[in-house]
Amino acid sequence: MAPPEGVLRYPLKDDPFSSHAVVASELRALAVRAREAGRPPPLVVDAGCGSGPLGQLVAGAPLELFGFDSDERALDHARASGYRASHGDLLGGALPDAGRPADVLVCADVLEHVPDSAALLNRLLATYLPSGGTVVVSLPNVAHWFVRVSLLLGRWEYADKGILDRTHLRFFTARTAQRLLAEAGIRVLRRHSTPLPLPVVSHLFGPGRPLAPIHALNSRATRVWPTLLGYQFVFMGEWGPPEAR
Repeated sequence: MAPPEGVLRYPLKDDPFSSHAVVASELRALAVRAREAGRPPPLVVDAGCGSGPLGQLVAGAPLELFGFDSDERALDHARASGYRASHGDLLGGALPDAGRPADVLVCADVLEHVPDSAALLNRLLATYLPSGGTVVVSLPNVAHWFVRVSLLLGRWEYADKGILDRTHLRFFTARTAQRLLAEAGIRVLRRHSTPLPLPVVSHLFGPGRPLAPIHALNSRATRVWPTLLGYQFVFMGEWGPPEAR
């Protein structure tokens, strides 16, 4: 079933080096491990799922996707992409019921949009992972070279999207992002750094296009200098309730 037509604020990033691709890769690996161990498909709760772009990237994987968002039109897209989706507001009110405890909590590009990232993260963990589980979090890197240079020039300009998205209320470096997760009791197992999304700048950087090798080279450079060149960080970790630690 094709997703409904329309322009979405945060559409699928058609980029093999994007945060969407990294999160999807982590979820696919978890699904494979669960299948090999004879366990049922993991339940993944995608908080603030928007239009459910991850659903398109993990299509066919043995996963159960549950997501919630405050945008009803975006939820129609999420359902078309394989989600059980419910209305829910990260900024207040009761969190929707996923039906059973989750195996994985995904917070992809959401914690920077709320006034108190730590409080929301703790609430999501307690609600959806009462017995513990896997956590995948992506956050933009405010220490990216573009922001540093802009500050040197005396500029801090908000935009419709990107690191300085005008809806961002909190900003993180690699160190403060890891501190946020550590203080929530999350043990980080892996940290990925994604490069500047050049395909957004020009389609010529996209897969199979003439400038794609430059984007691939930029991705490799980002892994070498993550705190300077990283556009976003994706963390994969484990969490257990306080009584189990």
